[in-house]
Amino acid sequence: MLWLGSAVLLAVAMNIAVGLPAWAQHRVVEPDGRITYTDRPLSYEQVRPGGERTAGEGFGTPPGRDWTAGLPYDQRQAAQRWPVRLYTSPACPACDQGRDWLRRLGVPVREGQVLREEDVAELLRETGSRDLPVLMVGRQRLLGFASSEWEELLRLAGYPLGQPLPATWQAPAPQPLVPAKTPPPATARPAPVAPATPPDLGDPKRFRF
Repeated sequence: MLWLGSAVLLAVAMNIAVGLPAWAQHRVVEPDGRITYTDRPLSYEQVRPGGERTAGEGFGTPPGRDWTAGLPYDQRQAAQRWPVRLYTSPACPACDQGRDWLRRLGVPVREGQVLREEDVAELLRETGSRDLPVLMVGRQRLLGFASSEWEELLRLAGYPLGQPLPATWQAPAPQPLVPAKTPPPATARPAPVAPATPPDLGDPKRFRF
């Protein structure tokens, strides 16, 4: 009976342990800003940004170029699976803090800047917010700079925080969210035609009309 009682108590304890909120170990920010918790790590499809097929696509990267080339294996794997994008604007102290924080922790990042009204509209379309900075890790969005929340999401995505970026690797240059339209080339105006000089016919008395 003593053994049976111990077994029952053990079973009850296990049931209680199963019922504990183990799902709270992973914090997920939904695209609409809602925060949920899960006991499963994020999958590639959950975190991958919509429409981003390869590591070479997205703002701040020339088409067809793999922006992760030259990174160590672990940094490159994280960047390819869960690319980090930072939305900033000039004269934004929080944006500067977030950028410097990412650089110190060795996080490869592409930066998109909000410079014009077209960029504001694109920011709202991509992130659902007008606030800056915005950190996107795959599809997960964090508004404003909060180092603890940024670190939690980046560790969840597998980034080796604290590992310096190679000195030979250059991050893509910051780009506006909407590329500036190139004005059409000006149509060259034809050169003015000088009036024709009448031929010198000499003495008109030589001609009969």
